[in-house]
Parts: sequence; C-alpha cells; structure tokens
Amino acid sequence: MTLTKGKILVVDDDPHIILSLQTLLEQHYTQIRTLKDARGIPGQMAEENFDVILLDMNFRPGETSGEEGMKWLHRIQEADASVSVIMITAYGGVNIAVEAIKIGAVDFVVKPWQNDKLLSTVSAAFRLSKSKRALDRHRSRERILGSMSLASRLRAAWGRRRRVATALRTLRSGSAASERTTSSGVSL
Repeated sequence: MTLTKGKILVVDDDPHIILSLQTLLEQHYTQIRTLKDARGIPGQMAEENFDVILLDMNFRPGETSGEEGMKWLHRIQEADASVSVIMITAYGGVNIAVEAIKIGAVDFVVKPWQNDKLLSTVSAAFRLSKSKRALDRHRSRERILGSMSLASRLRAAWGRRRRVATALRTLRSGSAASERTTSSGVSL
C-alpha cells in the first residue's frame, strides 16, 4: 500500500485515543503528529503546515460542552483557513456538530468511530485542504499577474507622457523659432 504524502495532527487528551488514531492513520499518511494538550497547537502549526487536524471537543475530565474545542477551532481557522479540521468527541449532538461546521470544521466524528468511515472522512478533508491551498496559490498568482498588468499600464502611460512632453518641447521650440523668423523677417 502506498502512503499518501500528508501531515495529520491529532489533538486529544486521552492517550488511548491518540494511540488508536495514530496507529490507524500512519498506515495511510506519511506524517502523523499528536498532542495531548491543545495549548501546543499554535506551536505545532508554527512549525508545520498540516493538511488535516483531528481535534477533540473536550479536554478536561467531566467536560462535555465542547466549548474548549470550539475555542481551538476558532484559533486554528485564524492561523490557517486552508487546514481541514475534523472535530471528534464522545458526546455527539446535532447542535454542537452544526455549530462546529458553522465555525469551519469540515466534519464531526463521534467516538467510538468506525475505521472505514473515519478514513473516508480524513481522506475527504485531506483533498479539501489540498484544493483550498491550490486555489490560494492560483489567487496569489492572479494578484501578481494583475499587479504586473498594472505596472505595464503605468510604464505605458509614463512612456506616453514622455512622448507628449517631447512633442510639446519640439512644438514650443519650433514656434519660438518661427516667431523670431516672422517678426524680424530673418531666420535665425
């Protein structure tokens, strides 16, 4: 089996979940990074560009609101809008899933997951991330080309201005000479 060249970050406070996801994903993707503490996300994102982040919703024992996961989802989206984030939790509800999707998550997986479905979800998120980055590169090139067109237009306008200025100087010097010729009757 050929591994897909991609970087996946798994963020969960449960070491068993991290081990399970890492074991499953490393069979399909070249680089799997893991974090037990969500506070390490900014540092990891500063060091590497991830294609997919699997993010737990709750990081404190007994917590089921998903607020902490939502906070980290916001921060991830602010840092890199092209990364695909999949939310994972043992406490799945339609309302929290809808809220996560509205914020920017691409999908929501409930623990325990089915491996085939999880792999399919990660694969779709991976393709989406690659597409977003390709679109960003395309838009960047368009901006550069648009800037170059503007520069070309400015050079052309500057060239026209110089030609007009030269023509005006020629006309002025020609009309000054003809005025001198006319008033004295002798050409200078």
